[in-house]
Amino acid sequence: MLCMWSSSEAPQGITKIECINPIVGHSFVPPDKMFRRLEKPIHKQSVLIAPEEYIQIFKSEETVISVIS
Repeated sequence: MLCMWSSSEAPQGITKIECINPIVGHSFVPPDKMFRRLEKPIHKQSVLIAPEEYIQIFKSEETVISVIS
């Protein structure tokens, strides 16, 4: 995608593009912490079919606020 952009739409002065990807496991934003904590209980289940099963796991780890009436 970057190659296509640089060859067709990039300004003429751009000669180099540096793409930096985050290092796996080194993100400390709150959503990443939450998903890391939820990962273990979800993987312990062999099969999760109903959405309610996920909600129960979420409730065991976090405060769940339902926006569904």
